[in-house]
Amino acid sequence: MLMKRLRFTLGLQLFLLLFAAVLVAQAIIVAVVLLLPPPPPELYELSDVAERLQGATVQPARGEALKREVRARPPAQHGGIDGRRDLLAQLLRVPPSDVVLTETIHDALVRRELHGSPQRNPAGMFARPWINGPFVAALHLPSGEWAVVEPEYEPFLSAWERRRVLWFVVSAAAMALLAAFSARRFAKPIREFATAADRLGKQLDHPPLTPSGPSELRLAITAFNRMQERLLRYVGDRTAMLAAIAHDLRTPMMRLRFRLEQAPPALRDPALADLREMQAMVQGVLAFVRDESDAGPRQRIDLASLLESLVEDMRVTGAQVELADAPALIVEGDGAALRRLFANLIDNAIQYGGVARLSVAREGDDAVTCIEDDGPGLPDHELERVFEPFYRTEPSRNRETGGIGLGLAVVRTLVRAHGGDVTLASRASHGLVATVRLPLGE
Repeated sequence: MLMKRLRFTLGLQLFLLLFAAVLVAQAIIVAVVLLLPPPPPELYELSDVAERLQGATVQPARGEALKREVRARPPAQHGGIDGRRDLLAQLLRVPPSDVVLTETIHDALVRRELHGSPQRNPAGMFARPWINGPFVAALHLPSGEWAVVEPEYEPFLSAWERRRVLWFVVSAAAMALLAAFSARRFAKPIREFATAADRLGKQLDHPPLTPSGPSELRLAITAFNRMQERLLRYVGDRTAMLAAIAHDLRTPMMRLRFRLEQAPPALRDPALADLREMQAMVQGVLAFVRDESDAGPRQRIDLASLLESLVEDMRVTGAQVELADAPALIVEGDGAALRRLFANLIDNAIQYGGVARLSVAREGDDAVTCIEDDGPGLPDHELERVFEPFYRTEPSRNRETGGIGLGLAVVRTLVRAHGGDVTLASRASHGLVATVRLPLGE
């Protein structure tokens, strides 16, 4: 059981990834050593060296091209190399004292059976008719100068070195692909978890996540689902309690209304007015609870089309509503709830400012709708308080002039249920602008 749990831990997966990366790198290195053939040994025939010293152009069969230059002094002689200087002098038909031959990297241990039998020079010494590896050869010219010949190596990388670099590039590319695949595999469940956390702020009753990925992430997803369940239960209990209180108040208020009918007119008329206001508040609370709890199905909605339809419907009633050209912006939400919240804001603009001007724009990942009016506006200290339930800027409590103070509270509840927000701001000249931000659909 413990091994089964450890198998999915993030730490163990990272360890296995690093271990696999090391194994892959070592396997590629072993493949380079075993499969890539070593560079062929450089062999320069003494006859080619002699011809090049005399000025002829030659191309060695197993070595770099030979370059020739004339110098005032001979190169340093590090001693004879098993009689080959004498062989070179014989080929040049000059005394050995006029020839210099030095191997830059002496290789006296090359197995002779791989390169043929050695030849005997006139002095009785064994000498090879070729030179293995880098060398410098020089010939004393009649003018007193020296003709110097040596291999002309590539300035940066040889063909063998380029092949090795290519193998290492292939190794790095393979490791990069493995790392990219593993990183994507590790990041996918975390990205889904982050998306779900963001979606929780838009739709509390969204289906819970399915635990997946490493064990640490599974624990986090399980805790997240429990938190979502507790929030749903808390909000549901709170809403149910509020609805029950508002519903139960209607019965005693109805009895009180019957009893007031028998009271003297001086007492009955103001008492009935207060009672009607209380009934209106109870009805408003029930409507508020219904808007908060009875969320319709979420769907992709073209915000511009929704506002155009709403504006046309309100113009039929004679309302002065204007909508500027709006881009096509898709949001996810309950169409009926969105119509209700925008209708509420437009009604407020018309009631207090006589006109409602709407504009829609995109800002980042949000669809921003502005509703302006030409009314008197609000003081800065009331721009936030008007969203509180039952708060009214009009102190008379007259429903004909100020309502019961739940309209903007419902608007904010609906907007935040869709993952957005709504704010009010006073215009520079006069009037008020309500700004609704809704996240764009995925």
